[in-house]
Amino acid sequence: MRLTRYFWIKTTCCFLLATAWTKLNLQASEYDITPEQSARLKKFIPKTFDKLLKREPVNVVGVGDSVMDFYVHNKETGDALKSYAGIFLQALASQFYYTGGLRVFHQARNQAAKDFGISGPEIIFNNVSRGGKLMIHAHQTLSTVGMETKPDLALISFGINDTITELDLGKYRRALRDVLDFAKQQSIEVMLFGPSLIANDPPEMGLGLVCACSDIMREEAEASGVFYADLGDLAWLVHVDDRSAGARVLTPKKEELPDPKKTASPPIVSAVQIPVSDDADGDPDKKALRFFSQIVDGYKSCLEDGDALHPNTAMHRVLARRVFNELLNGPKTVAWKTDTAVAEFEGDAKCVLTYRVENTTDTDLRIYMLPLITRGWVPQDAQSFVDLKPGKRAPVSVTYVKSQMAMSDNPGIAASLPATEQLLRLPVLLMGDGMARIETLRADIHPMAMTWKT
Repeated sequence: MRLTRYFWIKTTCCFLLATAWTKLNLQASEYDITPEQSARLKKFIPKTFDKLLKREPVNVVGVGDSVMDFYVHNKETGDALKSYAGIFLQALASQFYYTGGLRVFHQARNQAAKDFGISGPEIIFNNVSRGGKLMIHAHQTLSTVGMETKPDLALISFGINDTITELDLGKYRRALRDVLDFAKQQSIEVMLFGPSLIANDPPEMGLGLVCACSDIMREEAEASGVFYADLGDLAWLVHVDDRSAGARVLTPKKEELPDPKKTASPPIVSAVQIPVSDDADGDPDKKALRFFSQIVDGYKSCLEDGDALHPNTAMHRVLARRVFNELLNGPKTVAWKTDTAVAEFEGDAKCVLTYRVENTTDTDLRIYMLPLITRGWVPQDAQSFVDLKPGKRAPVSVTYVKSQMAMSDNPGIAASLPATEQLLRLPVLLMGDGMARIETLRADIHPMAMTWKT
């Protein structure tokens, strides 16, 4: 039996590329999952996993915004089969030998409901995602049109529009809890996807905008035992290589077959490689800024032309693959970890963030750090790098001043200290050992005081 095997990303030492879909013979021995991967599936989607093993019909609903709805600037817009959610489900169908593949329930106008006409067991995808929607719409959407197919699994992703409209973080959290509670009542398993990044200018502010929503979603996922994948995690998307002479961006390559000896979950590669030539200025501050500029340019190249929000078609494939990989193999590890963040206030318009960063590798490591601007706080003074021996940690400090927006009387501007939060969430871009990630630091507020005005 010849089936369509959905995507495979192949890496070489000098460049990165993504493979296109192609047909190949499938044999059970070639794509068996490991015991560790089975354990993860049993942990996060046990009922769905049981159905997949039995090749029973699986109904999946997608509840999200325009990114999950596959908004692109061409006639393929709205095609659920090409969205990251649809491609991820096609990978599951291929992995568990669903000969019927993926079928879209209520596909967009003039779009095919399936990629091929082979009959057999199917995964059915009801994508009720719509542009402009926020987390506060999730419960109503899932409980109405989302229930048409009696879903076994719900894929939920919001945060971009919540951030743009400055939805209160407490309302975002309550809305997320509401939809998780409803799903639990209806015995629907859930996978949560943190929003992809916003590439608005200035990028030192744009890239960090969705981090608070992403971090709250991560907290709620951990508390509920629900699977979570951050679509904005740069560790999956970019690679910084000091030895390269040029950057290469993800592009599909046709007619390339995966190695049949590989397991179900080959290592994922990055969408963008960030080069730094050998003759580049070695000044650490300049190098950190150069890394940042190249990361921004590389990430923007993975979005629709002239669009700061929506991934292009190739990027959807990368996002799908990283979700599939994280579901089976776990989160991507980086060369560092952060902890013990404290925001020490000096009056109401200035604070000093201190946190610790640790080298988790067995070699010497230089970590570059760039604090990002938030609507409430602007970094004013910060060290750009730290050198660490294996297993060692060091304190890092950043001085922030309250932004002009936060000092505005406009009630629509996000508060510098949200009333519903007991801490300050501050995004910092860390880079080292060829990797990059925006860490959202959860800083305890010191000193904590309350002033009553009468």
